[in-house]
Amino acid sequence: MAATAEQLMRSRYSAFALGASDPEAIEHLLRTHPEINETAAARRKALKESCRNIQWLSLKVLDCQDGGVLDRCGTVTFDARWRDRERREGVLRECSRFGRGESGEWLYLEALSLGDGLAGCAGKRFAGGLGYNL
Repeated sequence: MAATAEQLMRSRYSAFALGASDPEAIEHLLRTHPEINETAAARRKALKESCRNIQWLSLKVLDCQDGGVLDRCGTVTFDARWRDRERREGVLRECSRFGRGESGEWLYLEALSLGDGLAGCAGKRFAGGLGYNL
């Protein structure tokens, strides 16, 4: 289990990079991003398709706000370079929001608009108050 939000973000990046060849990587992505609006089967199918179509090339963490061992929430901003099946390349820049689950595990909650930072973290509860400890 990841001790910090950054560790979870890095493990999720690795899972995306391995997803096409490692079924457990897809399961890790599902476990660490709860979603109530879509079935696990539909999410699994979409993740597999995404992992087949995108090759992740590199990750650079740009900033971390909170998200430490004793924190309840935090954000990680990163650049992730990718290449698609048509050999086009690009960079995904994202500020990801993380929070603690019911058992204290870190969960990926959402991508924030760049610049939102922890303004999107304080006092919020994920997915309409499903009981996650934010």
